[in-house]
Amino acid sequence: MKEILLNLKREFLPEDLEFRVGATNQDKTMGLALAYVQARAIQNRLDEVLGMENWKVTYREIQGGFICRLSLRIDGEWIEKEDGAQATEYESIKGGISSAFKRV
Repeated sequence: MKEILLNLKREFLPEDLEFRVGATNQDKTMGLALAYVQARAIQNRLDEVLGMENWKVTYREIQGGFICRLSLRIDGEWIEKEDGAQATEYESIKGGISSAFKRV
């Protein structure tokens, strides 16, 4: 279990990160850069560390967003965590699903 946790917590490579502008000043000449890991990089990490047969994800739509349930099979037991996110402004459904997945 300790080795699994260490491998899941490894830093992601720079190419696995994306950036977007968060809060801006009033005239929008300055903004806060927000870094986040790509959902695909997380999926690849789970495949690599656990094996693709030992994790699964499900989504359910809620008003204005999505709930993501991530299930990991460790030592034959399924462990589940949930978190949610609002639909996003750009590609609202895909963005909301990806955001919910990254928050779990």
